[in-house]
Amino acid sequence: MRSLLRTLTILLCVRTLFAAEQLTGTISGIVVDTETQEPVIGAALMIKGTQLGAAADLEGRFTISNVPAGIHALSVSAIGYAPIVYTDVNIRPARATTLTLKLAVLAIENAEVTIRPRYFTTPADAPANTTVLAYEEIRRAPGTVGDVSRVLMSLPSVSKVNDTRNNLIVRGGSPMENGYSIDGIEVPNINHFPLQGAASGALGMIQVDLLEDATFQAGGFGVEHGERLSSVMELALRAGDRERVNGQFNLNLLGVGGVLDGPLANKRGSFLVAANRSYFDFVVDAFNVEASAVPWYSDLLGKVVYDLSPRNQLTMLDLAGRDHSHIARTRAQENDENVYGTADWTVNTLGANWRHLWGPRGYSNTSVAHTYTNWQSKWSEVSEAPLSATAATEHTLTLRSDHRFRVSKRMNVSCGSRASAVPFDYDRVYFATTDLFGNAVPELRVRKAETAMNLGGYLSAGLLLTPRLTFTPGARVDHQSYTGQTTFAPRAQVTYDASDATTLSASCGLYQQALPYVLLSQNEQFKELSNPFAVHYVLGASHLVNDETRLTIEAYHKHYEHLSLDPAQAEFSVLDQTNDQDGFTAHELLLDNGHAFSTGIELMIQKKLVERLYGSVSGSYSRARYRDYSGVWRDRIYDNRYLATLIGGYKPDQNWDLSLRWIFAGGAPYTPLDLAASTAANRAVYDYHDVNSERLPAYHTLDIRADRRFTFGSANGVVFLAIQNLYARENISSYYWNQNKNEPATYKQWGLLPLMGIEIEF
Repeated sequence: MRSLLRTLTILLCVRTLFAAEQLTGTISGIVVDTETQEPVIGAALMIKGTQLGAAADLEGRFTISNVPAGIHALSVSAIGYAPIVYTDVNIRPARATTLTLKLAVLAIENAEVTIRPRYFTTPADAPANTTVLAYEEIRRAPGTVGDVSRVLMSLPSVSKVNDTRNNLIVRGGSPMENGYSIDGIEVPNINHFPLQGAASGALGMIQVDLLEDATFQAGGFGVEHGERLSSVMELALRAGDRERVNGQFNLNLLGVGGVLDGPLANKRGSFLVAANRSYFDFVVDAFNVEASAVPWYSDLLGKVVYDLSPRNQLTMLDLAGRDHSHIARTRAQENDENVYGTADWTVNTLGANWRHLWGPRGYSNTSVAHTYTNWQSKWSEVSEAPLSATAATEHTLTLRSDHRFRVSKRMNVSCGSRASAVPFDYDRVYFATTDLFGNAVPELRVRKAETAMNLGGYLSAGLLLTPRLTFTPGARVDHQSYTGQTTFAPRAQVTYDASDATTLSASCGLYQQALPYVLLSQNEQFKELSNPFAVHYVLGASHLVNDETRLTIEAYHKHYEHLSLDPAQAEFSVLDQTNDQDGFTAHELLLDNGHAFSTGIELMIQKKLVERLYGSVSGSYSRARYRDYSGVWRDRIYDNRYLATLIGGYKPDQNWDLSLRWIFAGGAPYTPLDLAASTAANRAVYDYHDVNSERLPAYHTLDIRADRRFTFGSANGVVFLAIQNLYARENISSYYWNQNKNEPATYKQWGLLPLMGIEIEF
């Protein structure tokens, strides 16, 4: 706390030296048509509350200079387009904030009707559950430790499971069911300490300072997204400054990092590079502190944008991460842990995207990307019985091409194709042990090197049947060479604008996803397993209470088939193992006759920051169940049933930002221990009669955050102080068997956790 106060005092003194100076920055960027990406010539831009503005030139580009530093709202309008207001635009002194602004064509043009600008940038043809978050909304979110996935945990569609991992549990689905892309380039996993076979981890690799926005769809998404059963997240990184070189330094309790960006080749492009590294391991070494486990992580991200010509742009991306964890046996025993060992993770995605504009009719994106992932681990029980040893490598080479054309004002067409090659090399040993019910499980050794090929394609059309009614049918086809399966997936959505403020929508579609290779590789016969699929039924409504406040309500039902079941553990769901720390366990036999469903209703009221107040209130009720091998329906481990979130923020002036988040989640199901059998075996033996029949205590926590922004000369900074779990609620993660004491014990989630940090841009 003393260090924080000293930092605040120094910054206040420096700021005083420049008090008489009016600190200003610049907004620059391009205005484009949402459907065609064609520049919108002559678009009018205005900083709300000021007389500052500009008009887009013949290339759709604009610059607004001498904008007072701080957070502003930017209105954008053009003839024939629906006006919109972009909130949370952060203007920094002596720097340019670069934006890509999108306008949607008006269904009806009528000079006698005044169209009010909208403050929500959700695409017109997107499901009601689609959430678009701007950079500043993500950066200042309390209780998220700078992780975009944890920001999404505030949504009513995402269940609350465990503070220590950022697993997205979307509408009852497992973490393996979510997909990610960055600037149109597919990235299998965006997290540190990634779990093999699932798109989850412990902490996000993407620094929120690098994001322009994030778009999240919790279900009912279009045919352009394949191989995912639950959700998709599309991240857009900000481009580097095309005018000058800028730097940024970040320091907080989780790590230290920096960002450098600037122009390229006569301002025809820009570069951006960022690096981050945790430092607790250095502190431990320097002070000779004894610790049971000091994991470290590092990441590097680079982005280059270059205009090949006015209609052709090349974007290159590189994202790399390196993680290490070591738990000594003696420290594990002292901390009542059952497992010790060492693990290393290395991930890298390198990709390039070529965007071509076809004029007022449409555009194409063609991308190629290579992802390398390596897992090295060795885990044992404190009794020194080995558990697993892994040396696994996966490569994914993907070629993708997407096209969108406006046939007329009443029709647009989208189509695309995708091809990927996945060479994998697994050397993994599942040592002999006992299963969840105490039965002996023999050792399983997996040594396999193969290459899987995947092909896919899609076609959809957006049809404006009436000025208020839009119908979007589509279908995609996917083929996996490893299993020899081909899947046809039709989908459709209907959207009806009941009024200028109210929109109704309904969608239905089939979604499929191949099983992870780490599971399929355990037995050659597993290639015969059918791919799991889910049918989504979604009904939604969106209503503008006023220009900056929106109410959304959505009901959904997801029906799963062909889920994998293990007859030896007939009562458990195999796919739910992706929520475990070490992922999938060994299986001698799997069948694909499992069924599941999730159904629920979600409500959310969101107010954008226009003046001083912003926030959201959301809640949901849901059920997530599966049918086990014996035909008994049971609750899935993600079945919180009740979720509620309150987010509030107050911005008294351009320098201060105060915010809070309160989350409530009903207790998740768990299976009670068989105490007699566990005592006799000195290990967890669960009661197979009562699988997922008990409930953990309800989860709730209050997180608060205060941001203080400083500007001095050509630099600016933010100092923040956050406290997670302010009232120190003892939320329980799970119950386990303590093998050191031969008794039951409890894993708890984060207690009261203070965080502080500083961000300086120069």
